[in-house]
Amino acid sequence: MVFGTKGKVINSQVQPNLICPHCNTQGKIKTSVVAKYFHLTFIPTFPTGKSGFSQCDHCKQTLEENQMPPAFRNAINELKNNSSAPKWMFSGVFLILGLGMLMSIFDKKNHAEDANFISAPVAGDKYHMKLGYREYTIYRVNKVTADSLYLDFNNYSVNKATGYHRIDKEENYSPGGAISNADAQKLFDEGKIENIIRD
Repeated sequence: MVFGTKGKVINSQVQPNLICPHCNTQGKIKTSVVAKYFHLTFIPTFPTGKSGFSQCDHCKQTLEENQMPPAFRNAINELKNNSSAPKWMFSGVFLILGLGMLMSIFDKKNHAEDANFISAPVAGDKYHMKLGYREYTIYRVNKVTADSLYLDFNNYSVNKATGYHRIDKEENYSPGGAISNADAQKLFDEGKIENIIRD
């Protein structure tokens, strides 16, 4: 992942009353405002501030703010006050908010689907279980009766919720025990059943 800061000129103005301290030419000084922004993988994320510089169109002398005489700094400050960072510099923020909304919608949809699965279990359902801190495993429904589920337990666990696929192998399951439908619903309501996979 690449991140850092960049800058972009967002406003420039020729100052008719300023005199270049190098060539003494009047009316050739152009002041510019640079908006600095933080980028993540080259996507502008948010602005971090503004700076300014001047250049004489006659002799090409360029001055940073800390090199400018007071009249130049006053012109730069006035230009800064009239310059706003463009909306594209917030692209990363908008993207993150958009992805967050999509993930929220997706999670709600998945939760609703899992709620239907837990209320009407079928053989073959796989429950992704959170056993404790950084401990996850899989329970597989072997048989369903009127009020109980017979489960196969996975003999292994992983330390990340993204690692379920590493242990989901037929040879890793062995007969476990039975739990009531009510107990399975309670595990789901408590978040111990993180999600349900149904082929």
